[in-house]
Amino acid sequence: MAGLFDYSKEAVRVKAKKCDGDAEPEWRKFSVDPQITTYEVLRSILAKAFELRRDFSVSYRVIDDLGQETFLPLLSDWDLDAAFLGACDPCLNLLIDVTGAEEAWEPEEPPVSVIKSLKPLLRLGKPKAAQLQGLFKSQMERTLGMVQRALKPEEAPDYDPEPPEEAPVDDVCFRSFLDPLGTLEEPRAMRAAVFASGVEPSLRKVVWKHLLNVYPEGLKGKERIEYMRQRQQQYNALKDEWMKQAETPELMAITTMVRKDVLRTDRHLVFYAGNDDNKNVAALFNVLTTYAVNHPSVSYCQGMSDLASPLLVTMQDEPTAYVCFCALMRRLHNNFSFDGAAMGLKFQHLSIALRHYDPDFYLYLQQQQAGDLLFCYRWLLLELKREFAFEDALRMLEVLWASLEPDWPPPDGLQLQEAALRPSTAPSRHTAYTRLCALRRQRGLPSNKSLDELGQRAQLTTGRRPFLSLDDSDLAAVVECTSPRKVVRNLKEFQALAPTVVEPKNAKDEIFVWENPLPPSPAQQAVEDGPWWGDQVRHAFCWEG
Repeated sequence: MAGLFDYSKEAVRVKAKKCDGDAEPEWRKFSVDPQITTYEVLRSILAKAFELRRDFSVSYRVIDDLGQETFLPLLSDWDLDAAFLGACDPCLNLLIDVTGAEEAWEPEEPPVSVIKSLKPLLRLGKPKAAQLQGLFKSQMERTLGMVQRALKPEEAPDYDPEPPEEAPVDDVCFRSFLDPLGTLEEPRAMRAAVFASGVEPSLRKVVWKHLLNVYPEGLKGKERIEYMRQRQQQYNALKDEWMKQAETPELMAITTMVRKDVLRTDRHLVFYAGNDDNKNVAALFNVLTTYAVNHPSVSYCQGMSDLASPLLVTMQDEPTAYVCFCALMRRLHNNFSFDGAAMGLKFQHLSIALRHYDPDFYLYLQQQQAGDLLFCYRWLLLELKREFAFEDALRMLEVLWASLEPDWPPPDGLQLQEAALRPSTAPSRHTAYTRLCALRRQRGLPSNKSLDELGQRAQLTTGRRPFLSLDDSDLAAVVECTSPRKVVRNLKEFQALAPTVVEPKNAKDEIFVWENPLPPSPAQQAVEDGPWWGDQVRHAFCWEG
């Protein structure tokens, strides 16, 4: 505490008197620096000066308002500061009382550096600043710590502090889940450890293969090495095969789409930085093209490059990254299907969870015409990979994968292709989301603007909001109704008007039916005959083919 105040003196003279029953009083004189001398240091000095081996009390002399002399107890650094400020002129008079002490007392020995630094203080004179520099720093830190503890409010009895964060899974921890032959004996315990604390970055290329279910169940360490060697050779053969046909129109359609996305995927990373001929950019291109060519039912869709990029960065090897990507897409390939059924189910689950856990926010989204949750599409499609900084995304992805049950490939191993190369038809990169974006561009709606901003702008110019939601407005534009303001609100009304939309107005137009997993708004609920999950509302979209 002494260091918190600006004293006018660099040294304070101390005159101490010891009283021990009927024995003659003893006197000692010395000087201390008020900036660095704490209560504990002062007690150590007094114990050394009087050679005390018993407990003692300390008090200091003050003159009260009536001019009477009195002694106040000196019990803490706060009392010592008060003594330095108000009772040290011309010197600080201390009274040491050792009467009544029954047990022997061994004073706390200060550090050796403190004793050496305090030797000059035991005699009159001004201490040297160079000798006190180290003591000043240590005592200042110690004093400030005491102040913080004194001022810290008491914690509530029911306060449950968060447990300290566990260290990421390292080599020693991972080996504890293996038997002597290298077989993963405790896959669920390993996933629980990764879920709790993530994986040491240097070990990700090993652990991620288990999290992504690359290996069949029960492989020993040497068997896993041979297994990966065979899969890497298979990848090189698949890549060489499509490269021989790279000039065909079908393959050129695939490579054009892949190249467009690869050249803008994670280019801020050093791994992909530089010119477009960066070998890592080329490796990512090869991985995605090989997958699209050998999986014609999935082909390539926008977003796959964001899923493959972390694998390539982590594995630092093109064939290994392809094997891991095939394992990941074994679970996620339905998200990129044309019918959008898998993503529709995810939206339905998200809507149900949101309505259950946060009904107020759910109602707010409904009121703001955002109840379709389309703003969550990228979150669900890419498993939040683009919503975090890259290093944080790697930690988030491994924790997410660890939360899933093991789903090992069949005993014959992970399949790296679903069919032999038959480049007969150009792939379609359209999904429900890309078609919605195409519809927005066709209608002149900028995709980077929210519906709320568009509605406010239209309301300022026309005096009314042009739509209840994006789905309703586009459905009203497609369906030729007798009234231009009529909006189809449910499946029954849509079926009643079906003859008007069975045949497109233009041979280039198509009709896509998107199943809305969300419940109707309060206004829609009034015209629905049953619960929202019985007859789900369907919305029609139109785009240029």
